[in-house]
Amino acid sequence: MPKTLPEIETKENELRLAMMDSDLVQLEALLHPELIFSGPDGSWVGKADDLDSHRAGIMKISQLDFGDREIRHWGDAAVVVVDAEMAGQFGGEDFNGRFRYTRVWRREEGAWRVVVGHCSQVG
Repeated sequence: MPKTLPEIETKENELRLAMMDSDLVQLEALLHPELIFSGPDGSWVGKADDLDSHRAGIMKISQLDFGDREIRHWGDAAVVVVDAEMAGQFGGEDFNGRFRYTRVWRREEGAWRVVVGHCSQVG
């Protein structure tokens, strides 16, 4: 049976703060170079796209509160499913609501990074 991992809980919290602050240095460290992220609109983006959206002010998050979270850990991989209340702007358009994120973290050379992510709006 897979188990939870406190280290991933810490990384999830670091990621939340980095997303809220558009902290490019922290996001660079937490996102895998080969990141694949599927957004609520079905689009796929990579790490450079994600960083560019924060750098250019396309993504501005004013609220990001994580709720229920499940973490499963298998060796050098972990899967996180988390509910989030979010608000902000994307491309100049306001958004808010409840979202569910799924992230796959991978440990390489001692560092955990998000390699795959998905976000869906819920309800």
